[in-house]
Order: sequence, then C-alpha cells, then structure tokens
Amino acid sequence: MPSESAEPSASPVDRAAERLAAQFTAIGVPRMSARVYAALLTSPQGALTAAEIGERLLVSPATVSKAVQYLVQVELVHRGSVPGTRRDRYELGKDLWAEMFGFRNRWLRSFADTTDECVEVVGGEGADAGARLAKLRDFSLFAASEMASMQERWKQAQSE
Repeated sequence: MPSESAEPSASPVDRAAERLAAQFTAIGVPRMSARVYAALLTSPQGALTAAEIGERLLVSPATVSKAVQYLVQVELVHRGSVPGTRRDRYELGKDLWAEMFGFRNRWLRSFADTTDECVEVVGGEGADAGARLAKLRDFSLFAASEMASMQERWKQAQSE
C-alpha cells in the first residue's frame, strides 16, 4: 500500500501543496482532505481524477474517496465526470475564495446555533457557563457577518 505522506524527493509543487495542506489542517480541515484540496489548488487545471489524486499524494483509492467526500460535502470541491468514461473528476469552483470563505461562514453560523442551544442547557446566560457560551455565540455571529461583508467588498473590488 502506498505511503500516506509526501516523499522527501517530492517536487517543489508537491512541497508547496503540503505547506498549503498544513495551513488548511490548522483551521480544521481533516488532514487528508486538506492534502487533496491543496493538490487541486496546485494542479494546472484545478481538477484531477481520483486516480490522479492518489498517484500525486501516494495514497490508496479508498483514502482519496473519503477525503473528496468531505470536500464535496462542504462544497469546496465539485464532482464532475470525465467525458467518455465512468470516472469522476474533482474540480475547484470558479469563485474559489468566495467558496472557501463561504465554507467558514457556514461553519461559524452553525457553531453559533450550537452554542445558542447549549446556553439554555447550562442554565441560561445568567450562569457562568451560559455567559461564556453566549459570548462565543455572539462573536461567531459577528465574525460571520463581517466575513459576509468582506466577501461583498472583495466582489466589488474584483469588478472594478
């Protein structure tokens, strides 16, 4: 079975992709999904088949399948097909950065919803734990709002 990590003799592009993957892992993307995402980002067309991903990362088809499943689920990668074959092709979206920040924004809002539910469970905002959770909820909603505003400003800057 292939190794699950980059070889020391990896190309400069592969080493750069591993550094990107480490950054994505640091913000919570599962390690193998982060490696697949970085491989797509650094590929010439921004798209690879599962076999190409496995060859590039030196991982098994099952590992690739699990990693891309996560990326498709969170809408960072789109599944397409290779014309004339039954193979899937995984590709980045057209508005890559908006999709990436949209992913984080959706996570922040979901996190805020979860913390809001927990506030009541721990005794409401009057309890110490509830107050901490309420602050976390409020910050998450604030950050999500700011991120949405930033995305709009980015779109405007790109059109100018």
